[in-house]
Amino acid sequence: MKKVLLLMFLISGALLFASVSITNLWVQESINLNEDGGAGIVMRNTGDIYAVTKGGYLWIINKLGKTTKIGANPQLKNIMSYPVYVNGALFYVSWEWGSNADNKLVVRYGTGFSTSASTDLTTGVYGAPVVFETGGNYHIYFADANGMLYHYMFDGTNFSLPSTTTLNSGVSVKAPVILSPSKDAIFVIDSNGTFYRVALDGSYNFGTKSTIAISDKFFTPMAYSEKYIYVASVNGKLYKIPPAGTAGEVKSVDLKSSVTTSGVLVDGNGYVYVFNDGGYIEVFDRDLTYYASYNVGSNMRFSTTPLIFKKSTENRAYILVLLVSVGSTEGKAQIYTFDYDTKEISGPVWEKDLKAAVPIQSAPAIVAEAGISEDRYIFAFVDNKGNVYAYRVDARGPYGDWAMAGQNAYRTGFIDDEAITFYSYITIKAYEGINGREISKTIYDPNDSGKYGLLYDATVLALGDATTLSGYIEYKTNPYGSDAIPSGRAGLDKLFLKFSSPTALTLLFSSNFVFDKVGNGIGAPTIDATFAFNSFDSATVGLEGPNGSNEATITFGYNDKVVKVWTDATYAVFIKYKTPDGYATELKNILYKYNDPNETGTFEIDATNPPTSVGDDLFPYKWFVYQWDPDEVQGYKSEVYGAEDKITLNKTGPAYIEIYYTPLTGTVTFVTPRYGYRSTKAYILLDAATDAVLFNLNITFPSSVVKFSTIVNIEINPNINFSEVEVLRDISSDNIDITLDSGNPISGSTRVATITAELDFTEPKEIYFLTNTGYTQYFDVSGFVQLKTISNVSTEIITKTRFISNKFLSIVGDFDLDGDVDVNDYNAFMLALGTSEGSPNYSEIYDIYPRAPTFNGPYPTDDDYDPGVADPDGKIDAFDLAVMLMMFGWTAPSTALEYTGN
Repeated sequence: MKKVLLLMFLISGALLFASVSITNLWVQESINLNEDGGAGIVMRNTGDIYAVTKGGYLWIINKLGKTTKIGANPQLKNIMSYPVYVNGALFYVSWEWGSNADNKLVVRYGTGFSTSASTDLTTGVYGAPVVFETGGNYHIYFADANGMLYHYMFDGTNFSLPSTTTLNSGVSVKAPVILSPSKDAIFVIDSNGTFYRVALDGSYNFGTKSTIAISDKFFTPMAYSEKYIYVASVNGKLYKIPPAGTAGEVKSVDLKSSVTTSGVLVDGNGYVYVFNDGGYIEVFDRDLTYYASYNVGSNMRFSTTPLIFKKSTENRAYILVLLVSVGSTEGKAQIYTFDYDTKEISGPVWEKDLKAAVPIQSAPAIVAEAGISEDRYIFAFVDNKGNVYAYRVDARGPYGDWAMAGQNAYRTGFIDDEAITFYSYITIKAYEGINGREISKTIYDPNDSGKYGLLYDATVLALGDATTLSGYIEYKTNPYGSDAIPSGRAGLDKLFLKFSSPTALTLLFSSNFVFDKVGNGIGAPTIDATFAFNSFDSATVGLEGPNGSNEATITFGYNDKVVKVWTDATYAVFIKYKTPDGYATELKNILYKYNDPNETGTFEIDATNPPTSVGDDLFPYKWFVYQWDPDEVQGYKSEVYGAEDKITLNKTGPAYIEIYYTPLTGTVTFVTPRYGYRSTKAYILLDAATDAVLFNLNITFPSSVVKFSTIVNIEINPNINFSEVEVLRDISSDNIDITLDSGNPISGSTRVATITAELDFTEPKEIYFLTNTGYTQYFDVSGFVQLKTISNVSTEIITKTRFISNKFLSIVGDFDLDGDVDVNDYNAFMLALGTSEGSPNYSEIYDIYPRAPTFNGPYPTDDDYDPGVADPDGKIDAFDLAVMLMMFGWTAPSTALEYTGN
């Protein structure tokens, strides 16, 4: 029984942590070809595997494991690459080591591949050719060990050599060449680090060459993804090369080790995988930002380029690696995962001991067993002893839209329209700029008007086709429900699109809102928001088009793409100016310009400058602001402001504003210290208009940070007949209520009284704001002035309130609050000098250093003074003394009571 349990554990152990289901394709684990090792395989959609041995034999293995052996060409000595399958024909090259006598380019074709043809090559070829077919002619491209690039053509019977070009004479090319998806260029990198873009003409022959010199060595396959080449070097660097660019545009990043056996992979999410000679898997993004690394074993090395596949239900990639142990001929297959959420590599989640190592040219292949969109694929590879391994996996791949050795099931060396065709979608989503909200139906069209997103014209074209809008279709961004989404072939098609008409919406001023809030809706807008295209998001992968243009082309990738576009927004702001005698209205259109360096994201409404004069005897004492906000239950947020001359709002949506005016009967000016801690002076200035006979002042202190302490003095203007009605005085730490009256109305607008008070700050605090609203969280100030000439008494006839934050009210070292730092303050300080927290004479009042956010003495002028606020450190030492001596003898400017130069 124990043996049975142990056997069950050993069988299941390799799959213990796997999230994929992997099973043998055949009854037996592998099929041996009885030859001198496998050069490589090609897989067909039928599940058939074409395996070519190093000696030139072709084996066909069907999905049931039945094998058919097709005889070798006796002239073939050593097959150096995996075969390439294109439209019924198999192409491969052979190289006789030590001699060039039997170097061949070979094709097998016809029923059962019974027919073959070959042509002699003058020099050996390391990598597989690139092949495509058009008009019955096969075009074959490869570079050789002497730095020559070839274009052969096979017409179904014979080979011809229409075009050759010398790259760097005598410098070998070991990495397979790549054909651009539009078939207009060949990309080559030689072993000494020169990258070539060789143009192809209308007959697919070689044209002009452009080069980029890179001081490095390269042996392994390149990867082509979204207009860039990715390749790893012998010296341990990963490069990102723009094929049509310059050396200055090449980016690189250091790797943990050299790379001499495995090509780079790029997955459908844009992550770049490198497999270095130190046994590390390293992961970067397309801009070469490092994300993760994982060592598969200090004595393990990658035999060949791995393979990536993915389950549609999971947010991670599976990485099949084929390994060899250092100093051994035995191999191992393992699968690791890269989690897109955590950015971590883990595993192995599956592994299999192999009967031999896998040759460098035998990268694994994968193909769909059923529909290409189903998680049901077959992957296979062959080892050095001719053993072919094939497995079913509940995932799909290859997971990436690149031209890459081993990553196209047919091995054609480019994104091949003859191989499996994956279709994907490109969804365009428009966003407003200030909050980054998606202009979706859910947010912008809850009432089903059909207006959301932006309209654009688009057409799907093959990559090589001209980009014109002939046969275009009108689409809508931010698609919802049955809205159409453009679809195309991954790596083969592009979407050409162009934005034109802006989208006009009604967000705030619905008929219900106008009825409830605006009342008489004359002049209210019916369209209150307009969105127009600004730009494509700079992070869009595969995007081509000039910056700021309203048109672009985007390549379809293996994954569905979501492309962001940013918009300019114009919002309607409807203002009603309400006076005691009536009202006036104004409609403003506020533009938010995305990505404009001059755009502040805010706009100002100035109540002192309405469209028609409201008179100098009126002032704005109350504001009601309603601004669209989809996060609020009612669809807008409402705010109330007090006596503000101006308010500033964010450009987040349309708004309705009511501004109420009242006669200017008086003004309360609250002069607060810029910085407060403990006892601090403050002043309250009362000004009244002509014919004033009564002034009532009320201040409440709603915050626990600052409270009222005491009234030091009320200085009443001696030129008017006002006095305090003491029976009405009501004072506490939370409230001041004082009334002044006169038997005779004053003859002109004048200062009635100046009140000197002391405030008590319970913690260090800076009190400085640009609008009254900021101050009201600490001081709720209101006043009422009765004029002799007004026939009624109304609580709506209130005073105007303004605040001044005065830094000269915070005098560092003025402990007795008499406006200067004199000998009395000095003597009090000296009694505490040298003490620390817990000592009898220690008091935080004298702990005046350090100060935050800054401290500047009143030198060279008073305006340079910045007191900051004390941040007591629990000791009164030389630093506190230094501050005291700097301030000693200074008196605050007597004219600075209403100082506004902060």
